[in-house]
Amino acid sequence: MTERNTTATGDLTRERLKSTASARWNDERSAEMWGQYADEITRHGDRRAWENAIRDAVGEEPQRVLDVGTGAGFLAGLYAEVGHDVVGCDVSEPMLERARERAARDGFEARFTTGDAEALPFDDASFDVVTNRAVIWSLPNPGLAVWEWYRVLRPGGRVVLFGNHPEDPARGVSERVVRRLYGLALRVRRGGSATGLDGRTRREWNEAKTDLPFHHAPPSKIRALFAAAGFEDTRVLDAAEAFDQWRTLGPWRERVPWHVVTERKSG
Repeated sequence: MTERNTTATGDLTRERLKSTASARWNDERSAEMWGQYADEITRHGDRRAWENAIRDAVGEEPQRVLDVGTGAGFLAGLYAEVGHDVVGCDVSEPMLERARERAARDGFEARFTTGDAEALPFDDASFDVVTNRAVIWSLPNPGLAVWEWYRVLRPGGRVVLFGNHPEDPARGVSERVVRRLYGLALRVRRGGSATGLDGRTRREWNEAKTDLPFHHAPPSKIRALFAAAGFEDTRVLDAAEAFDQWRTLGPWRERVPWHVVTERKSG
């Protein structure tokens, strides 16, 4: 393992980001929204695509999996239902409650516990796989988180990240504009916040997230971070066509640029 690369901003900015992120993810309305999202994914036809992506990334043999930033537990549930031993951790207790409710309702087995992605409450070398969906962009210290993920992995273990930010910088700029318009449209449809947040929490989060080191980070930047941390065999798989998920706004329609990044711990 190479020396820790925290890729962090200043202490005051980091504390502000952690505080704002905590308010954002611990908001009950946010938890309800992500619970609805998890329901949509597990009911939607692309569920099989997610399960296939998991099998392709980690194989058929049962693994001990840690889902970091599990949220409402949809990714943890998918891993559990294809045969893996899953632990989901999150800083948000409201999110974890949704995850536990989902497990009881859908009949899958997983343990959900409070845990910070940048300071995991687990022993060294205790998991075969560390996974998450679009978590790394939301972290004030992604380099510190990657070090933690490396620490809890057994030798030869893998990190499997699902993300949806494009590689092309020009497309990244256009996507951010479209996302803002899309968010405004959702707000109008729902009669409030597109994220389910109250006005103050949404405003503070929108102001703070632009300071996040990996906000809208493309796959190549994520790949470089893991390589610097000592991971090997880093791969990026384009999963947009397989997942076939779309954003629509009036006549505009765009396929979400999903990708899967995998990295292996030496050993």
